[in-house]
Amino acid sequence: MARGRRNSRIIGAARLKGAVDKYLDYFVNTARQGARVGTGKPRLPSKDLFIVPFGQKVATGQQVRQTAAEPSWTKYKTDFSTYTDDTPPTGDGNILRPANYKAARVVIITGRSDTGVPATSNVTGLKYLKYGGTSTGIPFGKNVAADEQESVFNTISAKIKLSAAGGVKVSWTRERI
Repeated sequence: MARGRRNSRIIGAARLKGAVDKYLDYFVNTARQGARVGTGKPRLPSKDLFIVPFGQKVATGQQVRQTAAEPSWTKYKTDFSTYTDDTPPTGDGNILRPANYKAARVVIITGRSDTGVPATSNVTGLKYLKYGGTSTGIPFGKNVAADEQESVFNTISAKIKLSAAGGVKVSWTRERI
């Protein structure tokens, strides 16, 4: 066995030692951590949305309240037409807010580069490829009792990809009860 190959992990660890030191310094040096606080973009306005959960029984007419960024909902609401509603259910007690419940969400990423742009990590100092893009998430639920999360996601994803101008990536997070 070649000597370089036998010690490759040790050599690799030695190369990364400086990055590990910078990584640990980032967490220890609290002055550096807050340097960018308040410099980001303002939060987009939220839109209340209503869904019927997949894994939790609700009475007829009851829905769970969730939120999404209003500009995203405006852009994609036709793709979610039967699985997410922006009109609250009528009647007392029909808007539910279950504790620790997280709805299934479609995550839409737009504006990503295929090749990436070289960048340097502010934490470790190592180089990496930055692909950019912005993401948004919109909750969805079932339309009929037989709907399954994956099939509903596939339907919504196909609609989004069909209506998008290209370069869009669609994924999802499962419902958590």
